[in-house]
Amino acid sequence: MLINILYLWGYCIECHNILKKIFLALALKYKGMIFSFTLLFFLMKLLFTIVSYICLSLSTLFSSFTSAQESYLIDGIVFQEKTIGFQENDKISFLINSTGFNYSKPTAIFFNGSLPMPLIIEWGNGSLGMIPFTYFHFNKFIDNFNLILVSKPFTPIYAKEESIINSKYVPDLNQPDLIDSNFSKLNNLTYLGKRGDYLINWLLEENEINPERIMTIGHSQGGLEAARVASLNKNVSDVVMLGAAPYGRAQHVLNNYYLKYLLKEIDFETYTNFQKEVYKYIYKTKDQNEKINESILSFEEHAFIDMMQTKANVLYMAGTKDIASFYVDQVVVDAILNGKKNIQGKLIENAEHSFFRVDRLGSVNYEVDYWDEVFNYITIWFNTSH
Repeated sequence: MLINILYLWGYCIECHNILKKIFLALALKYKGMIFSFTLLFFLMKLLFTIVSYICLSLSTLFSSFTSAQESYLIDGIVFQEKTIGFQENDKISFLINSTGFNYSKPTAIFFNGSLPMPLIIEWGNGSLGMIPFTYFHFNKFIDNFNLILVSKPFTPIYAKEESIINSKYVPDLNQPDLIDSNFSKLNNLTYLGKRGDYLINWLLEENEINPERIMTIGHSQGGLEAARVASLNKNVSDVVMLGAAPYGRAQHVLNNYYLKYLLKEIDFETYTNFQKEVYKYIYKTKDQNEKINESILSFEEHAFIDMMQTKANVLYMAGTKDIASFYVDQVVVDAILNGKKNIQGKLIENAEHSFFRVDRLGSVNYEVDYWDEVFNYITIWFNTSH
């Protein structure tokens, strides 16, 4: 769009110069009509001035609507930061690989979990991290896909490590318990789904990516976003949900506590007390929000419905040490019963929610992860699912 506007502007300038020469030649040839030619030229000049002003204004508008800001070098791969306008009080910022980018390749669009975490973190030693991709050798993934990472609303693309407290970006370190209220307001599945849908449509309209193969991937809450976006956008051909809660977040959390009871980590009274607190929270939050689908309770909607509404292939993955592993068989069985055949479940043995290894004693080893295995499997599944 911006290029077309600039072409129009240049065309107007060129036409103005040509017509100026024509009017001058006519005025010299027909001297008796010089006043008429002068008036006509003045009116044409005024018209071109107005058109040029409009083109200049539009070019300024569109250049602010879409802006490339920074480049980041992550494990030998250059990522370009871009920002587009979405709504009056929100923009969509995302990263896209420059290194290895090839229009003919399929595109993977990744959505992070529920917390307002920057996509790029500068660690204390000055190195840059891009969670979860710096946990594994994602260069192999870039060989097969163009990769886009989408930032959360009102969450910066880049931040230093000291701005991250309890896995959340904190705008004001003097108030470490507070996150941006704008983020909290917009952190609902309805809004995030529309946001992702808008981004894909923009990428296609601007011819940024190949429309043939678009895959949405998300971890945890991001998995719910990936499924919702696919249900809204028919251009999505494949969906990957990693450790998501397809039957609602509350059920997911309650299942986790019930498992602790079964393993005798907590007693029955502790479980039932927690159960009552969850119910009380849902009642209270529902009373405080007229539109449940535009509140935090939107995550109680069953993402399984989104999985059924999209024609895309669906892969649901979870670690065996994650409560999400309970749903791997369930979503496949439910899908078959609902007539959807292009869905697959996959378990990663001994992996917890973020795909780190859990040892025999139940301790998480954050030095060992399964992200290589996860993304290698995604690549194989993607290449064989068509």
